[in-house]
Amino acid sequence: MDTVIDNKAEAEFELTVGGKRAVAAYQMEGGTIVFTHTIVPKALEGRGVGSKLIRAALDSA
Repeated sequence: MDTVIDNKAEAEFELTVGGKRAVAAYQMEGGTIVFTHTIVPKALEGRGVGSKLIRAALDSA
């Protein structure tokens, strides 16, 4: 599985698998990261993509 990227310009953590992109969007409120939503394409469901994405985002926080 690919690496999770913190795309600061878009305020999203991203994970691309097989050409499909999963994201965990966030906004910064002072020194706090507030996660606003996640999207995992249906084609990637059940493969641990969302778990890997959120684990990396939380580790970064």
